[in-house]
Amino acid sequence: MFPNFTEFYLSISFFFNSLIFIFFRIFFCFFYLFFIKFLYFIFYIFINLITKIKSITHKIT
Repeated sequence: MFPNFTEFYLSISFFFNSLIFIFFRIFFCFFYLFFIKFLYFIFYIFINLITKIKSITHKIT
């Protein structure tokens, strides 16, 4: 009875550890993709602003 219980507990703990590990891997993957898209979006807005400012200054001059 007791060894079976410890085996059961170990299997459950291993299962939960693997679940947590998989969850963190998926979470970091999504976070990484989101972060790259976010940076790309900020970069895109920045470039657009620079081009608009350049066009405005060219219109002024």
